[in-house]
This record gives sequence, C-alpha cells and structure tokens, in this order.
Amino acid sequence: MGGFRNYVELFTADDRFLHSVVITGGYVLVAVPLQLAAALAAALLLVRDRRGKSVYRSLFYLPSLLAASVAVSITWRAMFDYGGAVNGVLGWFGVSERSWINDPATVIWTIVALEVWRFGAPMVIFLAGLKQIPGELYEAAALDAPPAELDDMYLASNAKRHLVYDYTDDDSCGYSCGRNADHTIDTVALAGDGGYYGEGGIQGYTFAIENWVFDRYDAFMADLRTGNRTPAQLKADLAAWQQSMAQTMKTHYINGTTPS
Repeated sequence: MGGFRNYVELFTADDRFLHSVVITGGYVLVAVPLQLAAALAAALLLVRDRRGKSVYRSLFYLPSLLAASVAVSITWRAMFDYGGAVNGVLGWFGVSERSWINDPATVIWTIVALEVWRFGAPMVIFLAGLKQIPGELYEAAALDAPPAELDDMYLASNAKRHLVYDYTDDDSCGYSCGRNADHTIDTVALAGDGGYYGEGGIQGYTFAIENWVFDRYDAFMADLRTGNRTPAQLKADLAAWQQSMAQTMKTHYINGTTPS
C-alpha cells in the first residue's frame, strides 16, 4: 500500500508536481501546434519547383540537426540573456532588458520558441505527403476556380440593380430578396421614360447583353464539340472564355451599352 499512497500524495498533495503538469501541458498545447503550423507553411512553400529549392530545404532543416548540440544551447541562452540579441531588438521598442531564459514567467516561452525553430523534421514529413498529391489535382483546382472577372461582372450588374430599387444585398433567397419594405420600383430607371417592357432603361441594354452572351455561348459550345481537346484543354478554354465574357459584360453594364 505504500507505493499506492505515494501516487495518491503525488496527485493530491504535491504542489510542485501539479505545477509541472500544468506547465508541461501548456507547453505541449502551444509548442506543438505552432511547430506543425510552421512546418506545414514551409512545406507548402517548398513543394513547388523553384530556383534554390534545395538550398532552402537544407536551411529549414538545419535547426533540427543543430538544436540538440551544446553549442546551439549556449548560443540560444546567450541570445535570451542580459545583453543578448533579443534584448537588443526589444530595446528598440522600449521593452526593458531582462533575462528571458532565467525568469520563471518567460522561460517557458523561450523553450517554445526553440521548439518551433526546430520545425525541419515535421516539414520533411509534410513535404513527403504533399509530393504524393498528383500534379493534375493542382491543375484541376486552378482551372475549376471561377475567374476573378466574374466577381467584377456581378458587382457591376448589382450596381444597376440598386438603381431600380433599394435593397439590403440579401442573397439568401434569390434575386428579389432584401427589397425595400413598400416594394416600390423606379420604373423610369428600369424601362425608360415611356418605353415598353425590355426596350428602354436598364432593361434595354441588360437584355441585349444577356442575349449576346447566350449567342456566344451556343457558338462556343458548338466549337468545343467539334474539336479534339484534352480534358485539361477543355477546362483551360472554358476558363478563358468565362474571363473574356465576364470582362465584356462588365464593361457594357458599367457603360450602359450593348455588345455589337
């Protein structure tokens, strides 16, 4: 029973042990996620082919090899002690000098910084995993992303919608959401002064723009069906067509004109 009593005392009456558990737990909760985040960020930077990639990989991995050496431990201690580089840099911002490595309130953070600095080993693991992702998936993701011109085109058309009636930009239930309470519409802005439906005002050139796009879409689809494009070429051509159409539509929405 003496051995069991020692464990009971350890977990219930030993303040130093309980304090060490809290410190160790806090260290793990902070240091490990930060180190993994730094390792993943470095891996994402180095996974693509770029000039000097091997040099950067070696430099990023070097701390993992050196961190356990006595020389690095002495250097690290000197950096965070009185007169060290850390105090020199922080002094520029008005932070008073202190021994970060000897102060109980800050020593844990210096150890966390040392652990994060050693992100080379998990970086290699992340790199190995990222290298297993086929390059075609990166290309497909880039091609599947809608071109930025589409957002610009939608903003331009949305600005015209504001001219017809006030609303709150609520898109949760479609085009008519967020209408002003009395549902009044500026009919002159919408259809022109005395014009017929779809012939004047905003509707006149809006309908013309949309009809033009539908005609271009039909012609583009017909061209795609007659060609012998690869899937990657199909996606690239479609993305280029979207960019061109969106840019043209935005220009005409802003200017209130119709494509020829």
